[in-house]
Amino acid sequence: MASEGDKKPVWQILTRPRGHEHADWSIQRVEARSLLQAEAILRRRGFETDTVRAVPVKEPADEATFASPPLVCRKCGYPLDGVQISIDSARCPECGFDQPLRTWMPMAPGPLMSISRFVRNVFAMIGIASAAFIVLWTLVSLQYSL
Repeated sequence: MASEGDKKPVWQILTRPRGHEHADWSIQRVEARSLLQAEAILRRRGFETDTVRAVPVKEPADEATFASPPLVCRKCGYPLDGVQISIDSARCPECGFDQPLRTWMPMAPGPLMSISRFVRNVFAMIGIASAAFIVLWTLVSLQYSL
C-alpha cells in the first residue's frame, strides 16, 4: 500500500485538442511523477499542451477534467448539450443548422483563416507562374543559342 509520501503530484496544464489551432485553451489536471510525464499522458489522450505555465496542485485528479470540449453549433454558437443526435449530425434548436459531427470543430475558422488561405494561394500562383516563366525563358534561350 502506498504511503502519503509516495503519492504522485497532480499537475494543472493548459491544453486544447490536437489539430484544432483555433480552439480555446482549457485547464486539465493529471497525476504524474513529473511535468514531462504529465505532458506525455495528455498528448497520448489527444491534447496539445502548453507547459510553460504548468503548476502542481494539491487536490487529486478528477477524470471528468479530461472531457472533450462541449459541442456547440458552428453557425450560431448555441450549446448542443442534450440535443438528440442522429447517426452523423445534430440539428441546432436555435438556428436549425444541421451540425455534421464527422467534421466537427470546437471553433469554426474565422475570417483570418480565410484571409491566410487566400494569401497562401496567391503566393502559390506567383510561384507557379515564376517557375513557368523560368522554364520558358530557358527553352527560348536554348533554341536561339544553337
